[in-house]
Amino acid sequence: MKKILGTALFFISSIVQSAQMPVQATREGVVEMGIYGEIDWRDGQKFVNIAESWRQSGNPVQRIYLHSGGGSVVAGYQIADYLIKYRIQTVVLRDSLCASSCFNIFIAGQPRVSESNSKIGVHRISHKQEDNHFARSLSIDMSAYYKSMNVPNNIRLAMLETPPESMHWLTVRELREISDYQLNYTDVMKVFRNGGLKESKSSITSTSKAKARALNAEAKPLIWNGNLQLAISKLEQAKSYNPSDAEVLGNLGFAYQKIGDFRNAQINFTASLKLSPKRGATWGNLADLLADTNQIDWATDAFVKYYSYSKNKQAALNLFYTWMQQYPNTGRDIAVRQAMARLGLY
Repeated sequence: MKKILGTALFFISSIVQSAQMPVQATREGVVEMGIYGEIDWRDGQKFVNIAESWRQSGNPVQRIYLHSGGGSVVAGYQIADYLIKYRIQTVVLRDSLCASSCFNIFIAGQPRVSESNSKIGVHRISHKQEDNHFARSLSIDMSAYYKSMNVPNNIRLAMLETPPESMHWLTVRELREISDYQLNYTDVMKVFRNGGLKESKSSITSTSKAKARALNAEAKPLIWNGNLQLAISKLEQAKSYNPSDAEVLGNLGFAYQKIGDFRNAQINFTASLKLSPKRGATWGNLADLLADTNQIDWATDAFVKYYSYSKNKQAALNLFYTWMQQYPNTGRDIAVRQAMARLGLY
Protein backbone atom coordinates (compact mmCIF):
# COMPACT_ATOMS: atom_id res chain seq x y z
CA MET A 1 0.00 0.00 0.00
CA LYS A 2 2.99 2.28 0.44
CA LYS A 3 3.20 2.41 -3.36
CA ILE A 4 -0.25 3.99 -3.62
CA LEU A 5 0.42 6.44 -0.81
CA GLY A 6 3.74 7.39 -2.35
CA THR A 7 2.11 7.94 -5.73
CA ALA A 8 -0.39 10.27 -4.07
CA LEU A 9 2.39 12.71 -3.32
CA PHE A 10 2.75 13.60 -6.99
CA PHE A 11 -0.80 14.93 -7.04
CA ILE A 12 -0.07 17.58 -4.43
CA SER A 13 0.14 21.10 -5.78
CA SER A 14 1.64 24.10 -4.07
CA ILE A 15 -1.60 25.96 -4.72
CA VAL A 16 -3.70 23.48 -2.73
CA GLN A 17 -5.11 25.40 0.24
CA SER A 18 -6.42 22.45 2.22
CA ALA A 19 -4.72 19.16 2.97
CA GLN A 20 -5.86 15.96 1.31
CA MET A 21 -6.63 13.21 3.84
CA PRO A 22 -7.34 9.91 2.05
CA VAL A 23 -8.07 6.79 4.11
CA GLN A 24 -7.47 3.30 2.76
CA ALA A 25 -6.78 -0.23 3.89
CA THR A 26 -3.75 -2.33 3.02
CA ARG A 27 -4.01 -5.87 1.75
CA GLU A 28 -3.34 -6.98 5.34
CA GLY A 29 -6.22 -4.83 6.61
CA VAL A 30 -4.24 -2.00 8.20
CA VAL A 31 -6.15 1.30 8.05
CA GLU A 32 -3.88 4.09 6.81
CA MET A 33 -4.43 7.79 6.31
CA GLY A 34 -2.45 10.48 4.53
CA ILE A 35 -2.03 14.18 5.25
CA TYR A 36 -0.82 15.73 2.00
CA GLY A 37 -0.42 19.40 1.13
CA GLU A 38 -0.81 22.67 2.98
CA ILE A 39 -2.57 22.37 6.34
CA ASP A 40 -5.47 24.80 6.49
CA TRP A 41 -6.86 26.08 9.81
CA ARG A 42 -10.00 23.99 9.22
CA ASP A 43 -8.02 20.80 8.70
CA GLY A 44 -7.74 20.04 12.40
CA GLN A 45 -11.49 19.50 12.66
CA LYS A 46 -11.52 17.76 9.28
CA PHE A 47 -8.91 15.29 10.52
CA VAL A 48 -10.80 14.63 13.75
CA ASN A 49 -14.04 14.02 11.84
CA ILE A 50 -12.39 11.48 9.55
CA ALA A 51 -10.32 9.68 12.17
CA GLU A 52 -13.12 9.60 14.73
CA SER A 53 -15.63 8.33 12.16
CA TRP A 54 -13.31 5.42 11.43
CA ARG A 55 -12.61 4.77 15.09
CA GLN A 56 -16.32 4.65 15.88
CA SER A 57 -16.82 2.19 13.02
CA GLY A 58 -14.50 -0.22 14.84
CA ASN A 59 -11.69 0.30 12.31
CA PRO A 60 -9.39 2.94 13.82
CA VAL A 61 -6.69 4.60 11.75
CA GLN A 62 -3.39 2.96 12.68
CA ARG A 63 -0.86 4.84 10.57
CA ILE A 64 -0.52 8.39 9.21
CA TYR A 65 1.67 9.23 6.19
CA LEU A 66 2.83 12.84 6.09
CA HIS A 67 3.87 15.01 3.15
CA SER A 68 3.37 18.68 3.96
CA GLY A 69 5.35 21.88 4.18
CA GLY A 70 3.20 22.93 7.12
CA GLY A 71 0.46 25.51 7.48
CA SER A 72 -1.88 26.13 10.39
CA VAL A 73 -0.20 25.82 13.78
CA VAL A 74 -3.56 25.38 15.50
CA ALA A 75 -4.67 22.57 13.17
CA GLY A 76 -1.30 20.90 13.73
CA TYR A 77 -1.88 20.98 17.49
CA GLN A 78 -5.40 19.56 17.09
CA ILE A 79 -4.13 16.68 14.99
CA ALA A 80 -1.20 16.04 17.35
CA ASP A 81 -3.58 16.00 20.31
CA TYR A 82 -5.66 13.26 18.66
CA LEU A 83 -2.62 11.21 17.67
CA ILE A 84 -1.27 11.28 21.20
CA LYS A 85 -4.59 10.24 22.71
CA TYR A 86 -5.06 7.25 20.41
CA ARG A 87 -1.39 6.30 19.89
CA ILE A 88 -1.29 6.46 16.11
CA GLN A 89 1.92 5.92 14.15
CA THR A 90 3.34 8.69 11.92
CA VAL A 91 5.53 8.07 8.86
CA VAL A 92 7.49 10.34 6.53
CA LEU A 93 8.39 8.30 3.45
CA ARG A 94 11.55 8.46 1.40
CA ASP A 95 11.66 11.70 -0.64
CA SER A 96 8.69 13.09 1.29
CA LEU A 97 8.59 16.42 3.10
CA CYS A 98 7.37 17.30 6.59
CA ALA A 99 8.16 20.76 7.91
CA SER A 100 6.94 23.51 10.21
CA SER A 101 3.57 22.58 11.76
CA CYS A 102 3.78 19.17 10.06
CA PHE A 103 6.74 18.44 12.35
CA ASN A 104 4.46 19.02 15.35
CA ILE A 105 2.20 16.29 13.99
CA PHE A 106 5.06 13.94 13.21
CA ILE A 107 6.52 13.99 16.73
CA ALA A 108 3.11 13.08 18.20
CA GLY A 109 3.22 9.70 16.46
CA GLN A 110 3.58 6.50 18.42
CA PRO A 111 5.91 5.31 17.00
CA ARG A 112 7.49 7.67 14.46
CA VAL A 113 9.26 6.58 11.29
CA SER A 114 11.36 8.83 9.05
CA GLU A 115 12.72 6.94 6.07
CA SER A 116 16.10 7.69 4.52
CA ASN A 117 16.09 10.74 2.22
CA SER A 118 12.98 12.14 3.90
CA LYS A 119 13.10 15.89 4.57
CA ILE A 120 11.96 17.06 7.99
CA GLY A 121 12.33 20.70 8.96
CA VAL A 122 11.73 23.04 11.89
CA HIS A 123 11.70 26.80 12.38
CA ARG A 124 10.22 29.42 14.64
CA ILE A 125 6.56 29.63 13.68
CA SER A 126 4.68 32.88 13.27
CA HIS A 127 1.00 33.10 14.16
CA LYS A 128 0.52 36.30 12.15
CA GLN A 129 -1.03 34.51 9.19
CA GLU A 130 -3.48 32.72 11.44
CA ASP A 131 -5.44 35.68 12.70
CA ASN A 132 -8.73 34.17 13.82
CA HIS A 133 -10.47 34.09 17.16
CA PHE A 134 -9.58 30.48 17.92
CA ALA A 135 -5.89 30.99 17.14
CA ARG A 136 -5.73 34.15 19.24
CA SER A 137 -7.33 32.32 22.18
CA LEU A 138 -4.41 29.87 22.40
CA SER A 139 -1.20 30.52 24.27
CA ILE A 140 0.70 27.30 23.58
CA ASP A 141 4.44 27.90 23.57
CA MET A 142 6.23 25.90 20.89
CA SER A 143 9.34 25.48 23.00
CA ALA A 144 7.23 24.20 25.91
CA TYR A 145 5.55 21.72 23.55
CA TYR A 146 8.90 20.39 22.36
CA LYS A 147 10.31 20.32 25.87
CA SER A 148 7.31 18.48 27.30
CA MET A 149 7.72 15.85 24.58
CA ASN A 150 11.42 15.40 25.37
CA VAL A 151 12.43 16.53 21.89
CA PRO A 152 16.27 16.54 21.87
CA ASN A 153 17.59 19.96 22.89
CA ASN A 154 19.60 20.44 19.69
CA ILE A 155 16.41 20.19 17.61
CA ARG A 156 14.43 22.40 20.02
CA LEU A 157 17.15 25.06 19.90
CA ALA A 158 17.29 24.85 16.10
CA MET A 159 13.57 25.61 16.07
CA LEU A 160 14.04 28.63 18.34
CA GLU A 161 17.00 30.01 16.40
CA THR A 162 15.67 29.55 12.85
CA PRO A 163 13.46 32.47 11.73
CA PRO A 164 10.04 31.80 10.15
CA GLU A 165 11.28 32.62 6.65
CA SER A 166 14.06 29.99 6.89
CA MET A 167 14.12 26.27 7.67
CA HIS A 168 16.47 24.01 9.62
CA TRP A 169 16.48 20.63 7.90
CA LEU A 170 17.24 17.79 10.26
CA THR A 171 20.51 15.98 9.70
CA VAL A 172 20.73 12.21 9.31
CA ARG A 173 21.70 11.99 12.97
CA GLU A 174 18.80 14.22 14.04
CA LEU A 175 16.35 12.19 11.94
CA ARG A 176 17.50 9.08 13.78
CA GLU A 177 17.22 10.84 17.15
CA ILE A 178 13.71 12.12 16.47
CA SER A 179 12.54 8.62 15.55
CA ASP A 180 14.17 6.85 18.48
CA TYR A 181 13.68 9.07 21.52
CA GLN A 182 11.04 8.42 24.19
CA LEU A 183 8.18 10.91 24.33
CA ASN A 184 6.48 12.23 27.43
CA TYR A 185 2.81 12.17 26.53
CA THR A 186 1.45 13.08 29.96
CA ASP A 187 3.16 16.46 30.17
CA VAL A 188 2.29 17.49 26.62
CA MET A 189 -1.43 17.11 27.30
CA LYS A 190 -1.02 19.57 30.18
CA VAL A 191 0.71 22.01 27.81
CA PHE A 192 -2.19 21.76 25.36
CA ARG A 193 -4.93 22.16 27.97
CA ASN A 194 -3.16 24.94 29.88
CA GLY A 195 -2.63 26.71 26.56
CA GLY A 196 -6.36 26.71 25.84
CA LEU A 197 -6.59 23.79 23.39
CA LYS A 198 -9.68 21.77 24.22
CA GLU A 199 -10.06 18.16 23.15
CA SER A 200 -11.54 18.16 19.65
CA LYS A 201 -14.83 16.35 19.12
CA SER A 202 -16.28 15.02 15.89
CA SER A 203 -18.92 17.20 14.24
CA ILE A 204 -20.41 14.24 12.32
CA THR A 205 -24.10 13.89 13.25
CA SER A 206 -27.08 11.80 12.20
CA THR A 207 -28.14 14.76 10.05
CA SER A 208 -24.82 14.83 8.20
CA LYS A 209 -25.01 11.06 7.69
CA ALA A 210 -28.47 11.49 6.16
CA LYS A 211 -27.08 14.19 3.84
CA ALA A 212 -24.37 11.76 2.76
CA ARG A 213 -26.95 9.13 1.84
CA ALA A 214 -29.05 11.68 -0.06
CA LEU A 215 -26.04 12.74 -2.13
CA ASN A 216 -25.17 9.09 -2.72
CA ALA A 217 -28.68 8.51 -4.09
CA GLU A 218 -28.27 11.49 -6.44
CA ALA A 219 -24.88 10.26 -7.64
CA LYS A 220 -25.77 6.69 -8.58
CA PRO A 221 -27.85 7.49 -11.70
CA LEU A 222 -25.19 10.00 -12.74
CA ILE A 223 -22.61 7.21 -12.80
CA TRP A 224 -24.73 5.00 -15.02
CA ASN A 225 -25.57 7.93 -17.32
CA GLY A 226 -21.88 8.71 -17.76
CA ASN A 227 -21.94 12.03 -15.89
CA LEU A 228 -18.95 10.90 -13.87
CA GLN A 229 -17.39 14.20 -12.81
CA LEU A 230 -20.65 15.43 -11.29
CA ALA A 231 -21.13 12.04 -9.62
CA ILE A 232 -17.64 12.24 -8.14
CA SER A 233 -18.28 15.78 -6.90
CA LYS A 234 -21.46 14.68 -5.11
CA LEU A 235 -19.84 11.55 -3.67
CA GLU A 236 -16.81 13.47 -2.40
CA GLN A 237 -19.21 15.84 -0.68
CA ALA A 238 -21.08 12.85 0.74
CA LYS A 239 -17.79 11.44 1.99
CA SER A 240 -17.07 14.70 3.83
CA TYR A 241 -20.44 14.38 5.60
CA ASN A 242 -19.79 10.76 6.59
CA PRO A 243 -16.20 9.58 5.98
CA SER A 244 -16.93 5.94 6.87
CA ASP A 245 -20.00 5.18 4.76
CA ALA A 246 -19.10 1.97 2.90
CA GLU A 247 -21.67 2.47 0.13
CA VAL A 248 -20.53 6.02 -0.60
CA LEU A 249 -16.91 4.87 -0.72
CA GLY A 250 -17.69 1.92 -2.98
CA ASN A 251 -19.62 4.08 -5.44
CA LEU A 252 -16.92 6.76 -5.36
CA GLY A 253 -14.28 4.15 -6.13
CA PHE A 254 -16.35 2.88 -9.05
CA ALA A 255 -16.75 6.39 -10.48
CA TYR A 256 -13.01 7.01 -10.24
CA GLN A 257 -12.33 3.65 -11.86
CA LYS A 258 -14.56 4.54 -14.80
CA ILE A 259 -12.59 7.74 -15.51
CA GLY A 260 -9.30 5.86 -15.23
CA ASP A 261 -8.20 7.31 -11.88
CA PHE A 262 -6.99 4.02 -10.45
CA ARG A 263 -5.19 5.60 -7.51
CA ASN A 264 -8.34 7.16 -6.04
CA ALA A 265 -10.39 4.14 -7.06
CA GLN A 266 -8.16 1.77 -5.07
CA ILE A 267 -8.15 4.08 -2.06
CA ASN A 268 -11.94 4.17 -1.91
CA PHE A 269 -12.50 0.50 -2.77
CA THR A 270 -10.19 -0.70 0.00
CA ALA A 271 -11.77 1.70 2.48
CA SER A 272 -15.26 0.50 1.57
CA LEU A 273 -14.30 -3.16 1.92
CA LYS A 274 -12.62 -2.62 5.27
CA LEU A 275 -15.91 -1.25 6.56
CA SER A 276 -18.14 -3.77 4.78
CA PRO A 277 -16.07 -6.83 3.77
CA LYS A 278 -18.92 -8.76 2.13
CA ARG A 279 -19.62 -6.28 -0.69
CA GLY A 280 -19.24 -8.74 -3.57
CA ALA A 281 -19.55 -6.16 -6.36
CA THR A 282 -16.89 -3.96 -4.80
CA TRP A 283 -14.54 -6.95 -4.50
CA GLY A 284 -15.08 -7.54 -8.21
CA ASN A 285 -14.32 -3.92 -9.08
CA LEU A 286 -11.21 -3.95 -6.91
CA ALA A 287 -10.08 -7.24 -8.45
CA ASP A 288 -10.35 -5.79 -11.97
CA LEU A 289 -8.35 -2.74 -10.92
CA LEU A 290 -5.63 -4.75 -9.18
CA ALA A 291 -5.26 -7.08 -12.15
CA ASP A 292 -5.07 -4.16 -14.57
CA THR A 293 -2.35 -2.52 -12.45
CA ASN A 294 -0.30 -5.72 -12.22
CA GLN A 295 -1.05 -6.47 -8.55
CA ILE A 296 -1.75 -10.08 -9.49
CA ASP A 297 -1.56 -11.87 -6.14
CA TRP A 298 -3.88 -9.39 -4.46
CA ALA A 299 -6.17 -9.45 -7.51
CA THR A 300 -6.40 -13.23 -7.17
CA ASP A 301 -7.49 -12.87 -3.53
CA ALA A 302 -10.04 -10.23 -4.54
CA PHE A 303 -11.52 -12.42 -7.30
CA VAL A 304 -11.88 -15.27 -4.79
CA LYS A 305 -13.77 -12.97 -2.42
CA TYR A 306 -15.86 -11.58 -5.27
CA TYR A 307 -17.07 -15.08 -6.12
CA SER A 308 -17.47 -16.10 -2.48
CA TYR A 309 -19.66 -13.11 -1.62
CA SER A 310 -21.54 -12.98 -4.92
CA LYS A 311 -25.26 -13.72 -4.58
CA ASN A 312 -25.34 -15.02 -8.15
CA LYS A 313 -22.52 -17.55 -8.47
CA GLN A 314 -23.34 -18.39 -12.09
CA ALA A 315 -23.15 -14.74 -13.12
CA ALA A 316 -19.79 -14.44 -11.34
CA LEU A 317 -18.51 -17.56 -13.10
CA ASN A 318 -19.70 -16.26 -16.46
CA LEU A 319 -17.78 -13.04 -15.82
CA PHE A 320 -14.64 -15.06 -15.13
CA TYR A 321 -14.98 -16.81 -18.49
CA THR A 322 -15.61 -13.45 -20.18
CA TRP A 323 -12.42 -11.96 -18.74
CA MET A 324 -10.37 -14.97 -19.86
CA GLN A 325 -11.75 -14.72 -23.40
CA GLN A 326 -11.50 -10.94 -23.74
CA TYR A 327 -8.15 -10.45 -22.01
CA PRO A 328 -5.98 -13.51 -22.78
CA ASN A 329 -2.48 -13.55 -21.28
CA THR A 330 -3.13 -10.37 -19.29
CA GLY A 331 -3.26 -9.67 -15.57
CA ARG A 332 -7.01 -10.30 -15.53
CA ASP A 333 -6.63 -13.64 -17.26
CA ILE A 334 -3.86 -14.77 -14.91
CA ALA A 335 -5.61 -13.61 -11.73
CA VAL A 336 -8.96 -15.11 -12.75
CA ARG A 337 -7.40 -18.49 -13.57
CA GLN A 338 -5.56 -18.52 -10.24
CA ALA A 339 -8.77 -17.60 -8.40
CA MET A 340 -10.77 -20.31 -10.17
CA ALA A 341 -8.10 -22.89 -9.34
CA ARG A 342 -8.22 -21.87 -5.70
CA LEU A 343 -12.02 -22.12 -5.73
CA GLY A 344 -11.95 -25.53 -7.42
CA LEU A 345 -13.65 -24.16 -10.53
CA TYR A 346 -10.80 -24.60 -13.00
